Amino acid sequence: MQKSQTLCYLSASPWQLLRKTTAILLPAICILLAYDLAESSMIANTNEQLLQLYGYAQPLFVILMAFAVALSVRTNMAMVQLVDQKNKGLFAHIRFGVFASAAVSIFLLLTLDEILALFGFSEWLSTLSDVQSAEFSSEIMSFLTMRISTLFALVVIWQVSSALRALNDCWCSALYLLLWMVCKSVGLTVLVQQVEPNLLSSLGELHAFVDVLFAAIGLSLVSMRHKSSLFASDKAVNGNLDTVLIICQQVMPASSLALLTFIASHFDTAFIAVFALTFKIEALALLIPMVLTASLPAIVGVNYWSNNKKRALGILKSALFLIIVMQCVIAVLLYLFQSQLFAGICPDCQQIVLLKYFIQFMPISYVGLGMSMVYVSCLNAMGKSKQAMVFLAFHRLLLIPILAVLGLNLLGNMGLFIGLAVSHFIMGGFVFYQIAVVYSRSSDEQYDMVQLGLQTEKT
Repeated sequence: MQKSQTLCYLSASPWQLLRKTTAILLPAICILLAYDLAESSMIANTNEQLLQLYGYAQPLFVILMAFAVALSVRTNMAMVQLVDQKNKGLFAHIRFGVFASAAVSIFLLLTLDEILALFGFSEWLSTLSDVQSAEFSSEIMSFLTMRISTLFALVVIWQVSSALRALNDCWCSALYLLLWMVCKSVGLTVLVQQVEPNLLSSLGELHAFVDVLFAAIGLSLVSMRHKSSLFASDKAVNGNLDTVLIICQQVMPASSLALLTFIASHFDTAFIAVFALTFKIEALALLIPMVLTASLPAIVGVNYWSNNKKRALGILKSALFLIIVMQCVIAVLLYLFQSQLFAGICPDCQQIVLLKYFIQFMPISYVGLGMSMVYVSCLNAMGKSKQAMVFLAFHRLLLIPILAVLGLNLLGNMGLFIGLAVSHFIMGGFVFYQIAVVYSRSSDEQYDMVQLGLQTEKT
């Protein structure tokens, strides 16, 4: 990123930066999350067994998206470290992403049966008739095969979007994501009107076509607008370990969801269908943190690597304050309008009691979850991938499963959501302490040292 391009990141007030970058990306991220909820709602209103089937595929969807986002984070992280360099090697990152996604796709396709069996899919099929079992098995295999085979396109789309933000082309990045999701929304509307008999297969074809189309558009867009950034710099950042760590970080929420699905399904299979809806509601409720994880790393990273660490911390503090306020507002709104929400997305669901437990305990805990999400993304932007890895592993793979199992055993189905909420609050409290106390003290000390050094030079 050239100095003229980064001047806004380095000089504008924190609130001005947050308002500008959030407002640009908000419509794109909003329609992306709303589309996921609309897709789940359409399936729920078509057939409740189809919703159950869709629920078994959720952990794999999250893994695919996590992998794509991980590579985009690595692309952004590498590019913001080359603050003063014109050539940032974007093409090398995209090429790596395509090859890595091809390897992951091959692995998932070869082990798809075994992965679904881990989530209890085979046991659920055994409760159906032979005709239904064969139909549903064919349907989900076709759907997942289509999505997995076009993972490379999803990776390119997220890398292009992330690279455009790192190049301070936020409007173009937001418009690109927005048009991508608008095309999918139009396709979903057509499918709803046609009442497709093989709905999941048709959805898979829709995703595959639009993703490949926009991957090609994205590559053309970057080539036209930022041709000089496509090729490698002499000072390119060597981050193979960081790449592995960030991919692992992004896969952790998916692994946590898979583990949670496994745990919950052994207590009550109704959780599978509920998760297909609740995790889409969760994503939409976390709209502000999701937008900030897309926009904030570039801002914090540019300031951090330009030796403006105190300013980077101030921007992060402002973002956390925004999350606390907005998530409290969203939690109150979800609680007050839960009846209208359920009537809109799943009016005849048998799992309404579980959905009410979700609304009762989870939204307010997204204060902590949102803070954790932004904290991890900013740690990566500052080159602290190992620290982010430990934080995520403790939260997603240790704290959540332990408290979920504890809650289920002590309080029944309601206890699952209580356990999840407590885990988010614990990690949010840790983030608040780290930013408000530990990092602030360290930043002040570093700033004093710099000032002392300047005064010494003058004398």
